[in-house]
Amino acid sequence: MITKIKKLINYVIDFFVFFYDLFLFRLRKKNSLRSYNIFLRLFFLTGGISNDIINFFVSKKPKKFLTNRGLLSKYDAVELKKYQENLKKNGYLILENILTTNEVDYLANDLKKKDGFYLSDKNGVSAKQRLNLDNPAEVKFFYSSQDIINTKSFQKILFDSSLINFSQEYLNSYPVIDNISSWWSFPSNKPDKNAAQWWHFDLERPKWLKFFFFMTDCTLETGAHSFVKETHKNNGINWHLRKKGYSRLSDEEINKYYKKEKIIDMTLSKGSLLIEDTRGLHKGKKLLKDKRFLIQLQFSSSAFGTKIEKFFLPKTQDKNYKNVMEEFKHTYSLFRNEQ
Repeated sequence: MITKIKKLINYVIDFFVFFYDLFLFRLRKKNSLRSYNIFLRLFFLTGGISNDIINFFVSKKPKKFLTNRGLLSKYDAVELKKYQENLKKNGYLILENILTTNEVDYLANDLKKKDGFYLSDKNGVSAKQRLNLDNPAEVKFFYSSQDIINTKSFQKILFDSSLINFSQEYLNSYPVIDNISSWWSFPSNKPDKNAAQWWHFDLERPKWLKFFFFMTDCTLETGAHSFVKETHKNNGINWHLRKKGYSRLSDEEINKYYKKEKIIDMTLSKGSLLIEDTRGLHKGKKLLKDKRFLIQLQFSSSAFGTKIEKFFLPKTQDKNYKNVMEEFKHTYSLFRNEQ
């Protein structure tokens, strides 16, 4: 009886903490860890309906922008509308030849000069060090967000207004950049959880969209990206999987609840772009040979959610980049000016 009363009291306190954080979010621009944990529990319970309600309170209304230059501006309005419809229906969209071979090589070579971190289930995160492509120490090697931002050749992607506009259309809110990452993957004896090679879904914000730039050819043998179609939608993730919480899932568990035709293994060529709502179930397949290299940029409807990393703006003299920062101020609201 006493235990039940304590649980009831905690639920009541959680209720007030959550709505207090929700109410004050627009003023404080942050929320507590406790309210984020409640946010997760609400998703597990409602299958995503709670995300829509929360997003209504914490997101910023879409804004009409004049600038729409960049990687997606080669597509006309009719094509972009069709892509948006496909993305909303399936949860993912593949666009080929977004970056040229020269652009990919230039960016990859710039990042190879940076130190980063090895990562695996066995040994966790290493000390910062230079990547050895000939003899990688672990299954994954990643760079810090700030080192990626400071890479001059990456700034073409970072200050691309066509990506911002595309995200805004999907999210139906003024987007903010809250995640920038890049990593190499290498062959291993078994799928690695830390390297995201088990099934999972992301749940850091109420709503978001990820852009994966493939810097190497991605085949079935070199770590194809897998996704379960339509699981990004409300109740798309089966209750039996949601009740396990925010955890990695095995192939057997996915195969039990989803038909084979819903489980997609994507192969992408070097320079391709995968746009994905990673609330849907996804993973990177274990590599059998060679290597895989990705760069990822995330736009979210709000910074509400888990603790967020803040960034420093890169020093740039490029007038076009400065104009994008000025016009899309909210998108870069997590960036500070001084390093």
